[in-house]
Amino acid sequence: MAKQKTAEDSRFRDEKSREFLDSVAKFDDVMADCKFGTCDIFSAHHELFKDDPNRLRTDFLIELVCGEEKKKEYLKTLQKVQ
Repeated sequence: MAKQKTAEDSRFRDEKSREFLDSVAKFDDVMADCKFGTCDIFSAHHELFKDDPNRLRTDFLIELVCGEEKKKEYLKTLQKVQ
C-alpha cells in the first residue's frame, strides 16, 4: 500500500510540474532578459535566506522560472564571486 501511495504521489508531482511548466512557458520571452526585476528578487532571496537550511535554493528557483541557461549563468557568477 505504501509503495502504491508513493507512486501516486510521484505521478501527481510530475503532472503538476508539467502543468506548471506549460503555464509559465508563455512567459519565456518576457523572462529571457530578467525583466520585471527577477534577478533583483533572486539576489535578495539569496542574501536573505542563505543561512536558512529549509529555504528553496536560489539556483533551483532560477532554473524553474528562467530556465537552465540562466541557472548556468547564475552559477558561473557565483564561482567568480567566491
